[in-house]
Amino acid sequence: MMTRKMKTSLFSSLLFLFFSSPAAAQGCAMCRSALEGQVQSAVDAINLGIVVLLIPPLTIMSTILFITFRQDK
Repeated sequence: MMTRKMKTSLFSSLLFLFFSSPAAAQGCAMCRSALEGQVQSAVDAINLGIVVLLIPPLTIMSTILFITFRQDK
């Protein structure tokens, strides 16, 4: 069962993600314009690089959230 603290935390996180996405999407336009004239293999390599660079921060944040909520019990 979700406590009030967990609901508030989840709501604020979702709200933050919702409002920060337009600011984060500005870099995508630069990548797209730089890759427009490239071959498909270069585009695939950039996409793979983005995913690889995204994994460590997500893992760190997930671990912190898991430990925080586990200690809250």
